[in-house]
Amino acid sequence: MRIKKKIVRVNGSSLVETLIATIIIMIVFGIAMVSISNILESNIKSSTSAIDTELNKLMYLYENGNLEVPSSGSLKEWQIKVEKVKEGETNYILFEGIHKQSKKVRTHKLFEKE
Repeated sequence: MRIKKKIVRVNGSSLVETLIATIIIMIVFGIAMVSISNILESNIKSSTSAIDTELNKLMYLYENGNLEVPSSGSLKEWQIKVEKVKEGETNYILFEGIHKQSKKVRTHKLFEKE
């Protein structure tokens, strides 16, 4: 008996097709990297944690009698001011931080110590 050998031919991709697929993947990853970089950069620029921490520190100093009102100062790109404000019958101490470039405002209020 004679055994017939059946040759199975597997079709693969050519070198050109592989290079084109690799280039497309590299372009997609490049675009994704730029987008993520921009998102992270804008997130860091718009972060208010540093000014919030500084305002909380000033509030603590005021509550413990170590801060004179009115007061002002700065922190990196933020201008800070502390002042007395009267709204109706109530007196507040206003702790305010204003970003020098974006004009973003962060405020905290405390009742005035008697």
